[in-house]
Amino acid sequence: MFSTATLASTPASSSCFRLRGASAQVADIEVSGTTVYAAGSFTTIGGASRNRLGALDATTDTNNALPWNPSPVGGGMMYTLALGPNAVAVGGTFTSIGAQSPKPALNN
Repeated sequence: MFSTATLASTPASSSCFRLRGASAQVADIEVSGTTVYAAGSFTTIGGASRNRLGALDATTDTNNALPWNPSPVGGGMMYTLALGPNAVAVGGTFTSIGAQSPKPALNN
């Protein structure tokens, strides 16, 4: 099941690729100022344990994970991110994220 959720946030898309410092594939990145948000199948990124979603400080080269850690539960991949003024919307396979249940994606 593909699901979506909108998460609270603190403060460029492509197909899957490897990002230095990520333990597995990254499916999407979005940038806001000096923060790089990443979604994928990784369990660590920027020197910290992050379950498929993470935020990195773009001004630091290594061990640059930021505290944002929504930790999606269930599923195996986060596919997409979209940044809003006060939130990050995510899409992927998960059953819950933070304190929220997902909203099912629309099928055409």
